[in-house]
Amino acid sequence: MLGSRLLHILVMNIQDIIARFKERCPKNTTVDWNMFPTKVAVQMNDTHPTLAIPELMRILMDVEGLGWNQAWSITTRSCIGIVRRLEFL
Repeated sequence: MLGSRLLHILVMNIQDIIARFKERCPKNTTVDWNMFPTKVAVQMNDTHPTLAIPELMRILMDVEGLGWNQAWSITTRSCIGIVRRLEFL
């Protein structure tokens, strides 16, 4: 149950990030997706947030119509800082 809630929050956050990026683009112009990584950095901590990678790819390709290579380039430049918590007993 907790996992599905976290996934839902993650999906909503990625959608919000994209919506805000598009809102800031000049009116009556196409979105310059190559600027996305210069404006957005998604820091991933632990396991669930790493699902931001396939979710961002899904949105860029399926919703925004970008090709694999461009979507992958944007994603790899936007999703940074994978930090895993280490718990010692």
